Amino acid sequence: ALSWISISFVVALGIGQYLGSIIQVALGWPAIFYLLGAVSLMMGLVVARVTFPVLAEENAPSSAWPSYWRILRHRAFLLPALTGGLGYGVIVAFNTAAPLILQGPFNWSAVEYGLLGWPISTAYFLGALAVNGFVLRTGQRGLMTAGVGLVLAGSAVMLLGSLAGTSVALLFWLPYCVAVLGQSLTYPISLSLANDGSPVGGAYAMALSGFIHQLMAAVIGGIASLIASPQAWPLSLLCTLLALGAMLCVMLAPGRKTS
Repeated sequence: ALSWISISFVVALGIGQYLGSIIQVALGWPAIFYLLGAVSLMMGLVVARVTFPVLAEENAPSSAWPSYWRILRHRAFLLPALTGGLGYGVIVAFNTAAPLILQGPFNWSAVEYGLLGWPISTAYFLGALAVNGFVLRTGQRGLMTAGVGLVLAGSAVMLLGSLAGTSVALLFWLPYCVAVLGQSLTYPISLSLANDGSPVGGAYAMALSGFIHQLMAAVIGGIASLIASPQAWPLSLLCTLLALGAMLCVMLAPGRKTS
């Protein structure tokens, strides 16, 4: 179920990247923000009118802070959550710095960069399907290790290609698609393992995972913007370091039995 939820997240990034390029060419970049505001307002009105069921949690504490602090102290939760967040950071870093690289030295147009959203979305979709098809046979830990390995391999090839000074854009964005494929394997499993490893039941672990990932995305996005350069190697190096951090978390995470 988490793999299907993650599909909507990153596939939306790819489709949005393409639609954004079309809107920019047709109506100009300010139109993107007007349309985002209008669509967000419409979504808010829809959510305000929909009644969601309220699930009562047994023995729910009066304050959530002790529960969150207790969850954070458990390696079985924290390390899988960090693994997913570091892999997510690779996507955030690329989205932050890649436009400057591809539209600079590689002379891509806005539409060409927008079209890149389709192979990115396809890579993530295929990875999510692989989770559904193989996780029961390979086990969660094994499939997550393979996913992190793909993220590391894709990032390392990006780094090697950028250090070699190649002018072939394919050697930059295709390895990134491999990294996206790996992250699509890693992310839903990391959420599942973190939730299973939580000592507190209910929605606390999932909420905390989301908060951790968004906080990491903000920090990594800020770093990527500070090191943004027309050269590809700073971004590639950052992605490789994030992937190495994710692999370290996988190696340190306690083994868990999977059904």
